Amino acid sequence: MLPIKETLCLTCQKAAARLASLPATHPLSKFVKRASRGLLQRHNAPLHCIFHSIDSKVDDLKAITPASRNPNATNPFTISIEESKMLAKEADNNSNGNSEQVVVYTDGSGMEGMIGAGAVLYRDGVRIRSARFLLGEDMEHTVHEGELVGIALGVQLAKMERIVIPHIKISLDNQAAIQGMENVSAKAGQHIIRKIHRAIDKLRNDQKHRRELVEASDNETRINRSTQITLTWVPGHEGIEGNKAADEEAKKAITDGSSTAATLPPWMKDTLLQNISALRQELKLAARKSAHNKWKSSARYDRTRPIDETMPSNKYLQITDELMRAEAVALIQLRTGHIGLNKHLNHINRADAPWCPHCGEGNAENITHLLHICPAYNAARAKWEGALREKTREPVEILGTKEGIKETLKFIRRTGRLKMGREDTNGRERE
Repeated sequence: MLPIKETLCLTCQKAAARLASLPATHPLSKFVKRASRGLLQRHNAPLHCIFHSIDSKVDDLKAITPASRNPNATNPFTISIEESKMLAKEADNNSNGNSEQVVVYTDGSGMEGMIGAGAVLYRDGVRIRSARFLLGEDMEHTVHEGELVGIALGVQLAKMERIVIPHIKISLDNQAAIQGMENVSAKAGQHIIRKIHRAIDKLRNDQKHRRELVEASDNETRINRSTQITLTWVPGHEGIEGNKAADEEAKKAITDGSSTAATLPPWMKDTLLQNISALRQELKLAARKSAHNKWKSSARYDRTRPIDETMPSNKYLQITDELMRAEAVALIQLRTGHIGLNKHLNHINRADAPWCPHCGEGNAENITHLLHICPAYNAARAKWEGALREKTREPVEILGTKEGIKETLKFIRRTGRLKMGREDTNGRERE
């Protein structure tokens, strides 16, 4: 969980990104565009402040409409997702032996901070042609967007075929991208899905026109069946040649750049606008980095670094997962030194003197005194040292490991010096 300042800032930034992606038909669009230009000299509205909180350029965000297309329209393709990897591999093997079928493998990939997409077309099991496209940096685009661009490349390769094709199969290893092709709701990447639908419609019309030409030139030839287009899931990294080739093309787009313009859809000749999902990821990473830098510059970091240099991290969450709330509070107090002992209480003007109530003047009551020195807790300390032995002299052991934390909290509870609730018969705490 981020500190409150970073959390509030991130909330404002996400709101700015969401507002910036509104379509021009939205009632707020005009005011959002005006507010995103910058702060006014006087009388700034909340919209001005929200957009001032974000450093990224929101003008390049692609607008998201309430629906990507008519929700009542019939999809120009079918979807096939097998129940298991084995069945998917068998279906793929059968399709490669079908002479009436063209199979296009597509993929999207992220590598070296960039996003690329690739597609490879096979006919009768033989590789015919391929295409690749470099979307840009992963701060502006996502791998999911790369998967969608890969599908668009696959449709473009199929359109380049000059023969009648009864069945076109587009295979990829991302089920989310396949299922998203049927989704009409407002979401990032919908503009690519819309372009894919239009391209598939045009592909089907082109195939229909070719069938009519074939029938007109040969009266004995009748092709009654329209071209079927299927989006199919294939398991990734399972030795499927086409899937591997598409992955290589996607990575090649990152290292060598996009294919020639002749193999790309016309809309790919322009720079793709920034994806709002990628922007949200960038904002979240920036907020985490800011919080981490502030933590490292604080005095508390110097105290906790010998115990756990990675804090705050998932490691701390795993350690405290089995602790009750008061125990977790006591642990962080022991780590940071912000604890209800007289040395700290006197420092914040909440105690008259910093001295230990048992040892008297000249003996400051701090964590070291409580754990290792004060004779009033010798009985509790003996059990603690008996359980951990020489580990009690190492802060990283008593406050950085599950075993050490468990025994140290038992010791603190036995002293009665800090309020930690009461234990029930199962060893769990009662508030």
